[in-house]
Amino acid sequence: CGWSDIYPPDPSERARVDEYCHWHHSNLRSITRAFFRGSTMPHPLITADVIKLYEKQADISLKILENAYLGSSSSGGYLLGTDKPSAADFRAYEEAAQ
Repeated sequence: CGWSDIYPPDPSERARVDEYCHWHHSNLRSITRAFFRGSTMPHPLITADVIKLYEKQADISLKILENAYLGSSSSGGYLLGTDKPSAADFRAYEEAAQ
């Protein structure tokens, strides 16, 4: 197992991994903000209303993950529609599994 197994050498497949990773950082990361930020990094600006906003963003992000990424997979059940996971799959799993 090497780097090319999870980060494909084909430019179009690699672009799909990159696309997901960019989306992940701005969207799916809201799960961490929603459920861990207030308790692990207390701050006066992180109010209950802010946490509710993060929870709403997390719910929207999970729906997008399910419908736009997993729902569009043509085979295999992985984000790129392949029969093996990519770096994008590992990023999605680690965030959702928290």
